[in-house]
Amino acid sequence: MDTLLTVFIPIIICAVGIYLFWRYKNNKEAKQNTEYSNPDFLETNSKLLTNTLKKLHLSYEKINNDKSFAITYQGEHFIIYDLDNGPFINIADTWWYDSPLDDIENLTLIRKAVNECNYHTGVKLMYAINKEKQVVGIHSMATIFWMRQIPDIENYFCSMLTRLLQTHQLFFREMEELRRERYKTDKNER
Repeated sequence: MDTLLTVFIPIIICAVGIYLFWRYKNNKEAKQNTEYSNPDFLETNSKLLTNTLKKLHLSYEKINNDKSFAITYQGEHFIIYDLDNGPFINIADTWWYDSPLDDIENLTLIRKAVNECNYHTGVKLMYAINKEKQVVGIHSMATIFWMRQIPDIENYFCSMLTRLLQTHQLFFREMEELRRERYKTDKNER
């Protein structure tokens, strides 16, 4: 009888320990799952953006039934869209530079500068043609991570907008450098 007790007691203790550990682990996972599905925890990108813009005292206009926002930051106009893109949103700064379509030399420089900027930054630069006005325009766009759990989200958002603005400066530096190179080449060919 003593040998049966010495064998079964450790087995029973181990079984109870395994059961309690399994129960603890399942309860912890269930608690996490309900926390993430809790409506208070999940906040729509539109609502989070609205709250962030209010805290930053930035004026905004809702477009397309809360699917897009137009904002002004440091005098520049931005469009924020794809608000239903999970934990990401897109920010675009459109038509911040334009050039006549008939200026072929400048169009060549624009293409080279856009490619160079796209190589060196996480912000995408692109150009579009407005046939009515006969101009090519430059746009910049960034996709950023966007959810309530981002610490100091207001500062994060401002830094992303600033990053888009810094791309303007990089583009203009590239354009100036390309113009200088072209000037040197033209001067040497004479």
